[in-house]
Amino acid sequence: MKVNSFKLAREGVVIIFFVTLFIYALTSFQFAFNFEIYEHGYYTIALFSAVATSFWSLFLLLDSQAGIRNSDMLVMMLLGGQIYWVYNGNEYAGTIASFGLMFFLLRSIHTDKLVLLMYIIFFIYITQILFTSFNLLTTRSINLEGGLRNTGVYAIYSIIFIPLCYCVMKRNLKGVYLYLSFGVYLLIVSGIVLFLKSRTALISIFLAYGLPLIFYWLRTQRLYIKIISLATAIIASGFIVYYLFYLKTGSSLGRLLMIKIAFLNASDYVFWGLGLGNFTWNYPQWQSDFFKNNSDPGLAFFLNAGETYVIFNEFIQLFISIGGLLFVFLIYLFSRFLRKTAVVNSDLLKGIRKGLLIIFCCALTYYTLHINGVLLILIFYLALSDAILQNNLSAVLTKSGIYLKTTIFISSALTILFLYPKYDAVRQWVNIKKDMDTTVQDNNGYTYVYSNLKNDGKFLADYGNYLYEHNSDVDSAIKILEKSKKKFISRESIEILAYLYIEQKQYSKAIKYFEWLVNYLPSRFSYRLELIKLYQKVQRVDKAKQLANFTLHMPVKILSGDVVLIKNEIVEINRHLPSTR
Repeated sequence: MKVNSFKLAREGVVIIFFVTLFIYALTSFQFAFNFEIYEHGYYTIALFSAVATSFWSLFLLLDSQAGIRNSDMLVMMLLGGQIYWVYNGNEYAGTIASFGLMFFLLRSIHTDKLVLLMYIIFFIYITQILFTSFNLLTTRSINLEGGLRNTGVYAIYSIIFIPLCYCVMKRNLKGVYLYLSFGVYLLIVSGIVLFLKSRTALISIFLAYGLPLIFYWLRTQRLYIKIISLATAIIASGFIVYYLFYLKTGSSLGRLLMIKIAFLNASDYVFWGLGLGNFTWNYPQWQSDFFKNNSDPGLAFFLNAGETYVIFNEFIQLFISIGGLLFVFLIYLFSRFLRKTAVVNSDLLKGIRKGLLIIFCCALTYYTLHINGVLLILIFYLALSDAILQNNLSAVLTKSGIYLKTTIFISSALTILFLYPKYDAVRQWVNIKKDMDTTVQDNNGYTYVYSNLKNDGKFLADYGNYLYEHNSDVDSAIKILEKSKKKFISRESIEILAYLYIEQKQYSKAIKYFEWLVNYLPSRFSYRLELIKLYQKVQRVDKAKQLANFTLHMPVKILSGDVVLIKNEIVEINRHLPSTR
């Protein structure tokens, strides 16, 4: 049988690019949105996926026998989305578009090659699990080493592979060896989850595995046993929910606050949504407005309002982001997908359905769909499912599709031409910041960097801060940071802007931003101290006294030496303030 070299090259390229991207997501760029102003990894992901698409479409074009689906026209839409979102500095939407491209590339290769990829992913996963487990055992610390250093993320990453691991082991082991190996693996994963005290992982495992078993058992019982069991389950669930809630009380209250604030602002975006990737710009403002406009928000919410840009429920956030119409359409597509997979007798499909269920259960109480490693596993599950379904349904591809192949190749090439200067500008910007002895103005690449990244709010925030720290150019720094604020908001960027206005003696603008910070993070004493000082400078004595008295009597979340020093300083300021009578 003649070997199709173009097909092998196409499939090999897709696997290599996906594995490289997966490792990059685990080790270097973990989140699809990052509030740190120095994180710009999504340019790498965007360029990487566009290059992969270009190679894939080139080998498709060269292979006259290669089929292509009409639905692959969506590749051009995703390439267009990449250009639009990356140009506007929309990190999350740009990352989603990049991963969407990888989905179309994966679904085009043969099932056997996807199974090979499954083994590669399994090896990477097991290596990470063993490495981190050894670290936990030897250090007995939750300060993880390696790629995934966030304990919540690592716990979720540990459990979403359970169905995949069982499929891999079942294909290679039999009888007692299968059960022994899988049992040891489950023991390790369970130990990790319990040690890290991940409520999301515990809830997801119960919903994915425990609840179906309970329902299956109930179906075989008599009516009175069902009633008694159901009542017992309800009571037990209440105790479990109570325990999990108070296992990390502050975190639980903080999540309730996020959901409440999101619902209070959702009515304006029911049909069309905010736009994918825009939630992270709006939410900090909503939280600041919530405490500004509520004289009695509740002590629990006051103390547990933290610096956050996403809420710990992906479905609510997605609904607000894309609107109800598109949200319902996505639910319809996914339910249709589940119905199709249910009629095919395949162990792999059963494992994939269970894996998807775990991911979506985790998304109920965590920002799971903002974790790049999880997103890549999600698209791999969907691509493998699609490949199995097409094999079982004997789907016929469009054998020629020369115009579609050509159009996709040209589109991907143009996308690379657009993305590379931005990727290169990020690389040069990193080098500029490393060179502490060279001012930005003296660097030959300055104009090039700014012209390519001028619409990226995170870059502008980073650049504005750099202008001040290394060039002492306060005026330019303020101008850049004000421009940044229209596209990206973070505690750090607003704080820098507030201090710059103080240095310029523009106290009214500094007051505006410190008021925003006090409302955004109401339990922070440092911002309250700065605001009291500013009120004192502009002779707003009544405001200074009111804030000082409130701050001195407000509850302390965590008592520390810094808090004591701040309160002592406020006492001294309050003592010297003139009477308002």
